[in-house]
Amino acid sequence: MTVKQLRDEIEHLKDRLADCVKSEEEMKVTEEAKRETEERYRSLVEYAPFPIVVIDRDLKVEYVNRLMPGFKLEDVIGRSIFDHIEAEDPKTVEDTIMRVFETGEPGSYTISGPSFDGGRGLYATTVAPIIKDGTVTAVTSVSRDITKETEAVEALQESEDRYRTLANSAFEGVLIHDKGVILDANDALKTIAGYSREELIGTNIFDMVEPESKSVIMERLKEGYDEPYEIYAKHKDGSRIELEVLGKEIPYKGSFVRVASIRDIGERNAAEAALRESEKRYRLLAENVHDVIWTMDLDLNYTYVSPSVMDQRGYSPEAVLHQSLQDIMTPESLARVMKEVDRTLMPILSGEADPLTSLTMELELYRKDGTTILTETSISLMTGADGVPIGLLGIARDI
Repeated sequence: MTVKQLRDEIEHLKDRLADCVKSEEEMKVTEEAKRETEERYRSLVEYAPFPIVVIDRDLKVEYVNRLMPGFKLEDVIGRSIFDHIEAEDPKTVEDTIMRVFETGEPGSYTISGPSFDGGRGLYATTVAPIIKDGTVTAVTSVSRDITKETEAVEALQESEDRYRTLANSAFEGVLIHDKGVILDANDALKTIAGYSREELIGTNIFDMVEPESKSVIMERLKEGYDEPYEIYAKHKDGSRIELEVLGKEIPYKGSFVRVASIRDIGERNAAEAALRESEKRYRLLAENVHDVIWTMDLDLNYTYVSPSVMDQRGYSPEAVLHQSLQDIMTPESLARVMKEVDRTLMPILSGEADPLTSLTMELELYRKDGTTILTETSISLMTGADGVPIGLLGIARDI
């Protein structure tokens, strides 16, 4: 070998040595990076705030990242998963895990067991495969504590059920709508309008009101009106119904909508109209008879006097309402009245006598011009709907 050849060989060896050194350094860097990655992922697993368990085909625990209170590592590793969890349906848990082994597809189930803060917990568990050389060799189960979440959902459902029960027990119809589109309704609306809750949800209230009421509703919605108002609507059977509506804006599922309380006032309005007609008729009768008709409360103060008192005594009804018994009748007649009150009316008021008992007396009354007039006065007791006395009714005739 010549000197040149020897020199070239030495240079070649130097290059190879340099490459080896470089490769070794790169390998060290790679190994270090690998160790750091492994440590990072190991830390993530071991310090995860939720249980991570590795399970083999025999449903035994190979690894667990954190132990529940009261457990030791030897209590868990190599033992069946059913030794430390409680499943309402163990077969579902087992089938889910075995299905992951067979298909390589993730699965899930819910279990209960001890919680890290003591007591019991409910866990939503996801099962995922660990695959090596194309074969599922084990599975991981990652459990998320859903105890508080479940309790919140149950509390919300209980609250909704309670308020729906209250709403459905109400005599008034209640509905929630967004710009006229009905979002929810109670059962009372079926009695009022003939539509079930299911029929109402998703429909528009403007499709069920009479034409003359649509503008009223639109104006009230625009104003945010929160006082009762009346509208006309169509019953499911096609008849016309009178409704009183009271609406208010409320927060609902992240936005603001209106809740409306609805009352059928058709019967009430008819009854009020009949009452007004009846009052008008009886007032016409009372104000056109020659005899004086009057009422008193139980303290013997006038509450009504018919206009005929003007002809009989010369006083206006308004003036008589402010007169006392001493102003109205002579002392002898007053004494007779008080005697009859004690003898006849007091037993009635105390419940010892028939409330339908009436009495008739001759009483001498003062006229405005200073003279007197002799009257035959009939007095009876007025009672309320419950039969309790509320006053006196009298008719005075000039004799």
